[in-house]
Amino acid sequence: MKMRTKITTRWLRAQGACANQVAKFGAEWPNGAYVTPENIALAHTRGLDVRWVADNPATPPEALAKLAGDANADVRRGVAGNPATTPEALAVLAGDADAWVRHGVAGNPGTPPETLAKLAGDTDVDVRHGVAVNPATTPETLAKLAGDADAWVRHGVAVNPATPPEMRA
Repeated sequence: MKMRTKITTRWLRAQGACANQVAKFGAEWPNGAYVTPENIALAHTRGLDVRWVADNPATPPEALAKLAGDANADVRRGVAGNPATTPEALAVLAGDADAWVRHGVAGNPGTPPETLAKLAGDTDVDVRHGVAVNPATTPETLAKLAGDADAWVRHGVAVNPATPPEMRA
């Protein structure tokens, strides 16, 4: 049986949501709402902030896939770092224009090796560092990053537990 995540006004208050957002949510869903792509779309039309669900590991993958295309970069950043995000959604987010979204993908342990290899060539040093410290990065990609021009990226390779001992020397 599939677990479903239900959000309530009580939960929102506990997360620190502002009173206006809690009131809007409660007016639409007095008994709470399950996190579904449909409810996320409705929340957008009601002017509700959905960032709180983007980084919640209990959010269903199909809802995260919808949020991966959100216009708000903060929402996409939450999805990029969420361990429940599917490899397919992470691959899409790896091409995001926002460097911090790509950084979230680079640091996500669920990111597929081929996506990490692509991000290892990113122009942003923070993205490359995220790949360098990700334990899912392959030795081949780590070898490429070991020769990076930036010392912080090379340091990331050195401290990554997946780095082969001979590469640390």
